Amino acid sequence: MSRHLAATIAVLERLRVFPDARSGDDWDDLLSAAVDRCAGAGLADAREATLADLRERSRDRGILLPGSRILFLHARSAGVSAPSFSLHAFPAPYRTKEERWETRPTRLALMLAPRTIDRETQDILNEISVSLLDARTVEILQAAVEADIRAHYSRYLDRYFRSIPLQGA
Repeated sequence: MSRHLAATIAVLERLRVFPDARSGDDWDDLLSAAVDRCAGAGLADAREATLADLRERSRDRGILLPGSRILFLHARSAGVSAPSFSLHAFPAPYRTKEERWETRPTRLALMLAPRTIDRETQDILNEISVSLLDARTVEILQAAVEADIRAHYSRYLDRYFRSIPLQGA
């Protein structure tokens, strides 16, 4: 239980919102700008390694969350030493020559993690991924207010944490 709690706290401490994020002119610009913001905020230790791993992982162009304008990308990278979840809010919808989604994203939800993580941290990251299917979570992410997102995930992960059966109980 203490490892789950420590993993929850670590992820919540590294949650960031980047308002007025630049999306760039093409897919590589979008990825590069996102990694630059994360590196500048201390969420990625090695920019080039993180960018290379995100490029590789996001060849499918990520997942546009149903009924939203939020694009979800995630990657594990040797360039990342601790997991993070960040939201990049674009001032205008992301435009690309190739129409990949039913609507143009205005937000990028980005989850980064080290290549190797413990089971408890993986559990927490999985719960955050599952939460993206929740309409209330999507609504809060779309608003892009860091304090509200942090409070939402504090409550959400608290419920998850309390649902974990105690060992030996």
